Formats: sequence, C-alpha cells, structure tokens
Amino acid sequence: MTNHLRHLTPLLLLGALTFSSASAQTTPSNPTAASTTRAGTEITNTGYLDYLTDEGTNATDTSNTVTATVKHVPAVSVTPDGTPGAPSGGAPVCGQTVIGVPGTNAVLTYQIQNTSNGPDVYSLTTSVNNGPPQQNTAVTYYLDDGDGTFDPAVDQSVTTVSLDVGETRTLFATFPIGQDEAGTTQFQISPVATSEANKTVADTANLGCIDTQDRVGAELMDDNFRLTTAPATVITEHTLRNTGNVTLTADSLQLDQQGGNYPTTYRLGTQSTEYASPQQALTAFGGLTAGQSVQLHVTQSVPAGEANATVSTLRLYAYTPQIGSPERLILTPYDAARFRTDELYIGRGIGRLDKTQALCSLDGAGTLNCPAAQTMFDAIELYKQPIEVQPCSVVKYVLFARNDGDALLRQGRLRDTIPANTTLLDTVPLFNSPAALYRVNGGTWTNTAPTNLPEGTSIEVGPDLNGDGQFTADDGLPARSRAIGAALYVQVKGPNCAVPTAFPAETYLPFQPTSVATQTN
Repeated sequence: MTNHLRHLTPLLLLGALTFSSASAQTTPSNPTAASTTRAGTEITNTGYLDYLTDEGTNATDTSNTVTATVKHVPAVSVTPDGTPGAPSGGAPVCGQTVIGVPGTNAVLTYQIQNTSNGPDVYSLTTSVNNGPPQQNTAVTYYLDDGDGTFDPAVDQSVTTVSLDVGETRTLFATFPIGQDEAGTTQFQISPVATSEANKTVADTANLGCIDTQDRVGAELMDDNFRLTTAPATVITEHTLRNTGNVTLTADSLQLDQQGGNYPTTYRLGTQSTEYASPQQALTAFGGLTAGQSVQLHVTQSVPAGEANATVSTLRLYAYTPQIGSPERLILTPYDAARFRTDELYIGRGIGRLDKTQALCSLDGAGTLNCPAAQTMFDAIELYKQPIEVQPCSVVKYVLFARNDGDALLRQGRLRDTIPANTTLLDTVPLFNSPAALYRVNGGTWTNTAPTNLPEGTSIEVGPDLNGDGQFTADDGLPARSRAIGAALYVQVKGPNCAVPTAFPAETYLPFQPTSVATQTN
C-alpha cells in the first residue's frame, strides 16, 4: 500500500490539470467597455485532474469550483481639463474660453464619460471663481439631446447624469452675464462630477473661462438752437455718456466737429481750459468710465456786424474709431448721418418809422373829431401829405414804429419835438401792453403822459417790456413788431383858442395793413 502510494504520487503530479472559467459577457459598445471587465461579472474557476488508472484507462477528477465577483471601481472623466491659477497669482489654465455677451447666458461645452467598469450616477456641482464646489444656482447644466448644439428649449436641465460603462455625453454649462457687467471681467467655471457609488471619487480640474465681451460706445445728446444778436458769446451744452462697459479714452472715442461759421472752443466737465477741438478736450479729460456722463460745453464767438437771419450750424459727432471683433463689440461706429447740432440764428433789430398827420375838428362840446390811427395807417401815404392849418387848428401827429428784424430793437423808442408855433395838448400811446413810459427833454422816465408843453419840447415814448418802470437795455421794440405807436395832439398858436375837453379813444391793435393798395413798405 505504501509502495502503491509512493508510485501514485508521481502519477498525481503528472496528471494533467485543466482550468476553466466562465463570466457574464456584454457586447462591447465602446472602447472603454470593450477593454474592461464589467462590475458584477462572476469569474468562476474549476480544476481537473487527468490521469491513467492502473487498468490503463484515462480518468479525470473534478475539483471544487471557486468564484470571484468583479467589484465596481468608480471613475469619471470630464473634459476639457483646466486648472485655476496658483494662489500666489499665477494665471489660470483655461481648458476652454468663450465670450460672454452681457445680458445673455454664456455656454461652456464639456464631455462627461463613465470611465469605470459599471454604470453610475454622477452629481454635478460647480466651482465658480475658485470657490468651493456647490450646487451653484448661477450655473445650470443641460444634457445634450444628441445633436451637439445647445438649445435650452430641447436640451434637458440636469443636476445628475446617469452613464453606462464607457458612455460619453455632451454637457452644457450656462452662466448668466449681467447686462451691466464690466468688460474684460473673467468668470472661471469648473464643473465637478462626483460618483454616487463612491462620493470620494470626483473629477474636478475642468476650469473653463468666460471673458465678458467689451462693449464700446458713447452717446452724445441734445440738439441746441439759439437766437442771438451780434456780437455775442454763445455757450451750449451736450451730455456725453459712456453707453458701453469699458472705460473710454481718446483712443477708443472720437469727438469730431464740422461746419459752423464762428470760432469755437470746447470744455468737458469742470475743465477750465478752452480747447480748439472736442477731441483735444477729451484727451485732456482722460477716461470716461462705463456709464459715466459728462457735459460737453461748446463756446461760439459771434463777431459784430453779422446780418439779420444769418444761420450757423455746427455738427458734432461721437463714435468709436476701432474695428469690432467677437471679443469687442462696437456700439457706435462712425455714421455720417448720426450727429448733434448747435444752430445759431443771428437776429438784428431793423427799425422803421412812419409819421402821419391829420387835421382834427372841434365841436361845440369841445370834443375832437380826428381820423383813427388805424385809418391813418391804412392810408399811410395819404396821411403823409401836406395839410393846411390855421391858428387854433388841432393837428394829430401819429408815429408808427416797426421792427422788421428778428431780434429786439434794443431801447427802441419814439421821439418827437413839438413844432414851432404849436403847443402840445396831449400824448396818447397806441399800445397798452406793455405799459408806456415817457420822458421830456431827456429827463427821467415816468409813466405820466406829457401834456400842455410848449414848442421845442422833446417828447419820448417807449414800451416797458419787462414792467420794471425803468427804460433799460431790456426794453425796446420786439422782433417782428408792428404794435408800437403814439399820437401827439398839437394846437397851432392863435388868439383865444378853444381847448379840447376830450380826445378820441384809440383801439390798441397791432397796426397791420387792411388795404394792400394803400400800404407801402
């Protein structure tokens, strides 16, 4: 027995050992799945002893079966990769960079892949500007529907992604850019995908950068119209506003002037120096920050001697001379039709005076009967003709003043001298608004109408336009006025002349011709 056993030992050692294994096979759908063993797969192993019996026949003994189950080893990959800058100030390495247009959502595009050997669910959090990963409400993830193009109406917003072994999906990360976000601002977005099977497994280095689009532009506001006399210094103002999100300087903003008849200088804001061009003023002013407004002061010097109705039009342009790009949007490129104007209209007072006369009659009651001023105006050439008078006759002189210009005839007033051989009876203004002021022999202006004055006396009648009771440079004949006149009643000297007890009332109307045939301009 012992020998038998001794001879048997070599037989056992020489017997052929055969191993076999079996596993649940999955049809590979991608390289990752094809190159790994799927979690949950059972690997079985059985040994066989093949030998030759003493009788000379082949025999096989089967061992027990051992089993190994493949465990899930979580893994995930998010690309493209990117890393933040070092805390000491190093530049970040952006896996991708997109332009963020203010007022819209910037979109970063990622690929997320299950690189493990089993299906998994990955929760999505975000690190914004190197902050800790969290469910950041400013970032929204969308799972692509398969066309590779972001469409929020079709693509599904997600906070987790379920992936089979080796499966890859396109993931869009959106981040809102504020309407007023400053240009050149960079946002650093890094998605973090964490395995639900093992929360210690995550892909974190996926920094993508969003560079806020520079928006460059300015608006020049306000058109101005000024009616002025000559000489004059006329100052107008325009508001210049930075409508973009970057600081404007003389390199990115051009202020041009065109036209205008007169020497012109410019100032911005509180500048005390006058500059020959608005661009020179801008250069000296420096930067105009995003949203900032400043006043552009325009000073025009109108020389003496300018004719009435002269028009001067100054055009002002504000535009960006640079060329745009996706990173830099030009809001206000040059446009020849986009300008502001400062228009000056030069007005001068152009005075004219007509004097008429009419013989009045005196009835038994002492009342004068004279032609009305409007009647005399309508037949003005007739009432300019010579008349015959006699001692004690009452003559009505009417002065019709007008201003045919477009500006105040400054201190325009009526003046007459009582003729020799006559006496002034009364002075009646032919206007009641404004009030009339009177002056005798160059004395003090008063509101009392002169009466009963001797020959040679100087009488002046002027309108008190501002109602201050004084005749100043603000008073005179208004532009395009035909409403100023005065009637002077004089009596030719004679013995025992009857004096009128009342004078005719006049209607206060602007004197306009009622008969073209009788009016001469």
